Amino acid sequence: MITSFLTRYLLVPVVSADTGININLVNPLKTGQTIPTLLSRLFTALVYVAAFIAPVFIVWGAFQILTSAGNSEKLASGKKTILYTVLGFLLVLAAKGIVDIVKKVLGA
Repeated sequence: MITSFLTRYLLVPVVSADTGININLVNPLKTGQTIPTLLSRLFTALVYVAAFIAPVFIVWGAFQILTSAGNSEKLASGKKTILYTVLGFLLVLAAKGIVDIVKKVLGA
């Protein structure tokens, strides 16, 4: 199995380059897409995922606070859950903003 992998993916291009056979590599980014475009789409998707997950964790933190029944550890845990969720979501938004700013500055 390893020999088959080496022969198929590593040795064939080297042998083919020496024999003059052309190897066409397919662009995984599709035609006309660039890395900045890919990063922008990736961070946009990340914002959508974070926008779905953040309210779930905020509700979970609120549930922890409501069910703490005077237990200061559970109350603190609920507050931390909400705080870290909001900070995480802001971080995701900042990352998306930074990618967009860099993309505009570089003219991509």
